[in-house]
Amino acid sequence: MNDVERRYTRGLVEVRAEPDAPQQIGGYAAKFMRLSQNLGGFVEQIEPRFFAKSQADGWPGVMARYNHSDNMLLGTTAAGTLRLAVDATGLDYTVVPPSSRADVVELVQRGDVRQSSFAFRTFEDEWAQTEQGFPLRTLVSGALVDVAPVNSPAYPDTSTGLRSLAAQVGADPDEVLQAAAANELRRFFAHPPATVIDMHVNRNTPDEKLQEIARQAAEAALGNVEGGTEVRETVSDEPWSNFTPADYDIAQWRRACLIDTGEGAEDSKGRYKLPVREPDGDLNRNGVHAAAGGHGLGAVTGISDAQRTAAAKTLISLYRDQLTEDPPESLLAMAGMRSAGQGEAGGEVRAAMVALAAKQRPPYPLP
Repeated sequence: MNDVERRYTRGLVEVRAEPDAPQQIGGYAAKFMRLSQNLGGFVEQIEPRFFAKSQADGWPGVMARYNHSDNMLLGTTAAGTLRLAVDATGLDYTVVPPSSRADVVELVQRGDVRQSSFAFRTFEDEWAQTEQGFPLRTLVSGALVDVAPVNSPAYPDTSTGLRSLAAQVGADPDEVLQAAAANELRRFFAHPPATVIDMHVNRNTPDEKLQEIARQAAEAALGNVEGGTEVRETVSDEPWSNFTPADYDIAQWRRACLIDTGEGAEDSKGRYKLPVREPDGDLNRNGVHAAAGGHGLGAVTGISDAQRTAAAKTLISLYRDQLTEDPPESLLAMAGMRSAGQGEAGGEVRAAMVALAAKQRPPYPLP
C-alpha cells in the first residue's frame, strides 16, 4: 500500500511564540489510539509506533502545507523550518511560515483555522472489530508525507484502507467498496455471538401477570441487542463555544443539525437548526447539552410540533446511546415520554424484572 491517505485531527491549531523568534504555527497532526469518526463503514486508530521509521530516518521529505496545497508551502524538515515530535499523545508539529504566509498565521490567530491534518503512506495495518463489533482498522507502520493546518476538512478518501481489508479477507476490492458504501463491512468478519435472553420463566412462579410483564419487557429488549453490534460514536468534549456556523461548510452544517425546517434554499445554513456535531462530524457532548437546554430545542422557532417531538426523541437517543447519560426531564416531557421506571407502567415492568432477576440465573438484563 503506497497510496497517499489523509486524516484530520480534532484539536486546535495555535500560534506559538518563542523569545526573539518569528511566529510559529503548531498542533497535533495525529493522536494515538483514539477512535476516529465513522470513515464509511469502519473506524480507525493509530498505533504509537506508526511514525517510527520516518522518525528514525530523520523525517525525510516531510512538508507543512496549508490545506495540503503545493502552492501554500509553510515549511520543510529539510530546511529546518518544520519540527516534528512524537510523544504519548501523538505527532506534534511546529512550523515557521515564510513572511509571505502571514495570512495563514493571522487565520490561525483569529481562530478561523482550527484543525490539523496529516498525509501518509501505510506500510502495515491490521483489521479487527471494536467491542461493539464495528470494523476497526489499526495503522501499525507507515511514512509521513506532510502535515497541514486546515480550515475545511474534506471527507477522507478511505479506498486504500478498504483495499487492504479486501486483501486481508481475500475478497474482491469492488465487493468491499460496495459493502462499505452500504455500511455492511461487518459481514467480512466473524460474527459475534448474539446476546441471549433466557425467556424461560420458573413454572412454579404463581404470579402469571409478573411472568407476562417480564416476557414483554425482555422481548422489547431484544430489539437492542442484535449480536452486540451497536456502534458507539466518538464523543468530543471540546467546549461548544469553540464552534460557530462560520466553521462549517453547508454539507457539514447540514450533517451537524438535527432539524431541517424546509424553509429556504437547500444550500442556506438558515434552513437547518440545532447543531450537535463538530465540522468533522464528531458528536459534541456539550453541543448535545446545549441543544437540550433552555436556549436549545425549546427556543427554536418556525418548526412544527412533530418536528420538535422528533428532534427531542433524537436527542434522548443521543443521551442514552452515545453520551451514556440520563436525558433531562424537560426533554422527556417534550418528547411525550417518561423516564425509565417512572409512572405505573414503567415501575411495574422494572419491579417485575427485578423480582425475576433475583429468582433466575442468568438474570434478565434490566431495561
